[in-house]
Amino acid sequence: MEPLVFRGWWGHYLLMIVGLAIMLGVGIWMFLAGAIPSGVLVTVFSVIGLAITFYAVVQPVLILYPDRLVHVPSRTTVPYRAIRRVVAEFAQADLGWVITIKANIQWLRLYLHPDAEHRNGRPESDEADLTLELSLLSAADYKRVQQHLQQRLGG
Repeated sequence: MEPLVFRGWWGHYLLMIVGLAIMLGVGIWMFLAGAIPSGVLVTVFSVIGLAITFYAVVQPVLILYPDRLVHVPSRTTVPYRAIRRVVAEFAQADLGWVITIKANIQWLRLYLHPDAEHRNGRPESDEADLTLELSLLSAADYKRVQQHLQQRLGG
């Protein structure tokens, strides 16, 4: 079975990409208009910003293998056999003050068996042993992750 690879949804990055593209255009315009040092500086910063953003877009967020899951941003690998229970949580946040921007905040809270590697050490604690932040995933991908984990964990 091939691993399922989940990447960040490009829509989350759209505003940043548009802003950096405008900044790049302004930098080129400044360069052509004769403000060479300022134009070069703005152009360089916008190109660096675009490169970092495109790198973040192509980086996987979560990889589901047949026997384990890997949360790439935290470099955490958890075998399915170590997971006792999964709780999916979802919230919406208001990010804009000039423009109203709603952001979906998505977590998976993993409760592990007592002998698992990433266990928080407190017996029968109400706190999750691991919390995986998956807000970069689209709502559809987040739902697919939940369904896959329910199938893998038998519930």
